[in-house]
Amino acid sequence: MANGGVIGPPNTVTPATTTPVGENVTSITATGTFTIQCAPLGGCRPGSILVVAGGGGNGGDRPGGGGGGGARLLGCQTFGPAAIPVTIGGGGNGSDGSETVFANPANPITVVGGGKAGGTNSAGNPGGSGGGGGGRLPGAAATPGGTGTACQGNPGGAGTAYPPSAYGGGGGGAGGANSGANGGTGISATPLFGSAPQPYYLANVPTNGNTACGTFAGGAAGGGCGPANAATCAGAGGGGDGFISNTPSPGNSGVTNSGGGGGGRYGAPTASGQGGSGIVLVKEDATNIPVPAVAPGIWPMTQVYENVKSGDWTN
Repeated sequence: MANGGVIGPPNTVTPATTTPVGENVTSITATGTFTIQCAPLGGCRPGSILVVAGGGGNGGDRPGGGGGGGARLLGCQTFGPAAIPVTIGGGGNGSDGSETVFANPANPITVVGGGKAGGTNSAGNPGGSGGGGGGRLPGAAATPGGTGTACQGNPGGAGTAYPPSAYGGGGGGAGGANSGANGGTGISATPLFGSAPQPYYLANVPTNGNTACGTFAGGAAGGGCGPANAATCAGAGGGGDGFISNTPSPGNSGVTNSGGGGGGRYGAPTASGQGGSGIVLVKEDATNIPVPAVAPGIWPMTQVYENVKSGDWTN
């Protein structure tokens, strides 16, 4: 058919529309990349994110509790269609925890690993949350907890002096400071990721602070010597419990992918707790992805002329 000088079928335009996509939560527990659910459609997704670093480890005798990994809980994020590199921080093993990095070009986020706990007569290390200071023997100087990182965690607690007991202060948590030898509470993901239970929240472990409630990066409990056996408790968020005892007792490690700190021991050859590794949770909000108009046929030259003249030409 003649179309103003062009021979061929007239064009049929499929108008612009949108494709609805539902909410989606991804739990990232190992280093790799993250790609949004609807990347083949192009465009960006709004959403929320939780980024947690590895928890601080423990070492030495009469130690404080390892600090919880630094944590950020953020809404109003934008995730593009390109793959985003993610580095998950490891928990400390007699050392500070390692940082977790979510390298989103729109808003890159790095959180600091939890601070290692101090051993006998030693201060705790700074970190996302600070490690607790170690227990003090007679005549030793004060053993403060390590400082926390602003907007990521809290300081660890100071150790106590013998007599009557020499035990470490609790590690700081992402959501709160220690209480004596007990660890600080972690950060709750529930304001942005929903009330527990959720499949991406971690199962509780009896020797650690609660995690099934949706809390991460709890401070560990300190350990040491005392006249009676007494468990010390980690804060909610996966930190390890400790023990104050007159016999050797081990500390408990942080829950894997919780960012919880490692718990304090008393006496060789028992083991000190290691920090739990970090995690990233990404929530993509439900949204509508724009789909542009499609014009697969041939435009009549007269139609091209009229559309260009009116400023309504579709490229």
